[in-house]
Amino acid sequence: EAYPSVNVTSDADIFAAIQATGHPIYQASGTCAMKARADGGVVDENLVVYGTQNLRIADASIFPI
Repeated sequence: EAYPSVNVTSDADIFAAIQATGHPIYQASGTCAMKARADGGVVDENLVVYGTQNLRIADASIFPI
């Protein structure tokens, strides 16, 4: 066992270790906007990444704003 350590055995100690080191992870949205390339867009109306042929992005990152 590497983390939190073999000395951490109770549920309360494990929970405390998670609280002390855990970080929430957020999914960024709008980072690969679906808009015209000239306007800073990253994907076209078919979700294809500009400059590629078969690479698509289909998640919250394509929201235009």
